[in-house]
Amino acid sequence: MLRLPRSLTIILSHCLLFCFFVSCGNKSQQLQTALSENMSNKNGQSGSGGGNGSASNAPVVRWNANAFPLNIAISDNFTPEESAAAEEVSQEWEQAFDDYHHLFRFSPYAPTPSGYNKFSDFRDGVMGIYKNDRWFPSQYADALAITQFFGHRINPGREDEYIELDHADIILNARYFSFTLDTEYPVYNRYDLKTVVLHEMGHLLGLPHSEDNTTIMAPSITYSTVRNTLSSKDRYNLQKNYPALSVKSFDVEATSEEYLDNSERIVGEEVTGVIEFHEKDYPH
Repeated sequence: MLRLPRSLTIILSHCLLFCFFVSCGNKSQQLQTALSENMSNKNGQSGSGGGNGSASNAPVVRWNANAFPLNIAISDNFTPEESAAAEEVSQEWEQAFDDYHHLFRFSPYAPTPSGYNKFSDFRDGVMGIYKNDRWFPSQYADALAITQFFGHRINPGREDEYIELDHADIILNARYFSFTLDTEYPVYNRYDLKTVVLHEMGHLLGLPHSEDNTTIMAPSITYSTVRNTLSSKDRYNLQKNYPALSVKSFDVEATSEEYLDNSERIVGEEVTGVIEFHEKDYPH
């Protein structure tokens, strides 16, 4: 069971494969319903695409195109080889468009926070990828990793409403699992680091889970899973989420110019979320 924060928290979707909540203090029922529909699609329970916005009334989740490249720090408890692997695999997302886009800028090692007892403590002005050997009591032990994010409702109540991200962190569960670059001989409870990071980078970009297990955004993996490239569906969903960065329209009405124009935007309440990536074979 989730431990809820003191502020008003609305549980939108909660199961062994996916956890998401919104905390804004004062939410409209319309947004609750829309996001609930979107979270159902993120679990693959409805809709066919499994991508953001596949629910007709659900806001998409994305960064402003002007925010790229995102500054990402890698914590100092990653080895140099692991850090290089994380940077390398992130290029899969950057190459998902017809034209290459520089989505991430990696900075030197960030100190591993020692006094952070809950994931919201990581909202410290530094977006990072961390290995945490003290897992959070509010999250399931079988979560290999989580991505937490913060954003705001843009154009609330309008047909073109979406959630614009302004902070996100990736936190790997190093208390109950280990991560490796050696995938030749799978070992129980040891998971491919590149697969986990590539998946979480998709969440950091605003993408949801997909029930299609051939995609990197599938909600769970086993210790033998190695998936270091994107499927065509992964690339399609990212392009659809960022029409301003894609030369193809994908039937998205907003043009690049409209997407980049911030002059008439209405900024609403803050939205926070946590997404869990699970291990299929963990004993419950």
